[in-house]
Amino acid sequence: MARRFQQGRLGRVTRGVVLLSLLLLSAQGVGAGEEGSTDLTTAVDQAIPEGAGVTLTVMTYNIHHGQGRDGKFDLERIASVIEQAGADLVGLQEVDENWAARSQFLEEASWLAKRLGMQYVFAPALKRPSLLGAEAGYGNALLSRYPIVPGSTEILLLPKQGTREDRVLLRAEVQVGTECWQVAVTHLGLSRSERVDHVRQILARLQSFRGPTILMGDWNDRPDSPEVSLVTTQLQDVAAVAQAQDGDPRPTFAYDSPDGRPNMRIDYIFASAALQVRRVWTIDSVGSDHLPLVAQLQAVSAALLTLSGSAATASEPAATGQAGSLAVGS
Repeated sequence: MARRFQQGRLGRVTRGVVLLSLLLLSAQGVGAGEEGSTDLTTAVDQAIPEGAGVTLTVMTYNIHHGQGRDGKFDLERIASVIEQAGADLVGLQEVDENWAARSQFLEEASWLAKRLGMQYVFAPALKRPSLLGAEAGYGNALLSRYPIVPGSTEILLLPKQGTREDRVLLRAEVQVGTECWQVAVTHLGLSRSERVDHVRQILARLQSFRGPTILMGDWNDRPDSPEVSLVTTQLQDVAAVAQAQDGDPRPTFAYDSPDGRPNMRIDYIFASAALQVRRVWTIDSVGSDHLPLVAQLQAVSAALLTLSGSAATASEPAATGQAGSLAVGS
């Protein structure tokens, strides 16, 4: 039997809350939100007592090194999209660090963190000497408005299997109030067998954590694919939860699209049962060849969440300007 996140008493309480939410949704319907979003607030507010847990806005965004569908490089457009969403946690893919002229040899994760007043970690899947003399990298990044726990950042190498490039999982712990949340970002490859194997490795690494877990990134396949189905044995696909209510598939990428508009979802936010899905949407932007996927997630009950081994101290969102690369710095 597949091992699930948030086992035991918390899992039973969570299932009860989710069941109650679904009953309320079916009885009352879902409130209207912005275009392209599901607003679950009415039903969730009745199912979860006020103050039961903090709500965070989470985004996954393949930024295509800042080059948009119009062929223009403009990192400010990426920053503006993140700002518009009010995102607290952002998983980025296809991020350059001193990589090439295409991105003006910028350290993109650092630039975005400073621009948005967030902390960050960067995890290169590819490395090479830079023309500027420093090491160049290309991979994933995590931006956070909440403190990234020092020493918690980890990069799990996912070796290529007959494909062009290695992949990585970026994992970190984020202090949210008195809880530690596990947050992971990845970008899977172009071979299905490789993706399935990499997903197995990812789940094996994440499942020992005993707090809320978010896994997000570019899966390079549809929601009904084996590599997505593997994840949903342990974590909920938040966009699928919303789609079950309103029928909107929330496409993020254009694949053989007649009009060039996104027609398929290959970007995902997965969340453990400790996190209630309140709202899910995409943001229409030409800043990348992907649309960002955004979700509001609420901890079911702060009193029931199990902390990780590190000490829990009350904290607010991270102070403006704090940033780090591979380890959090100031």
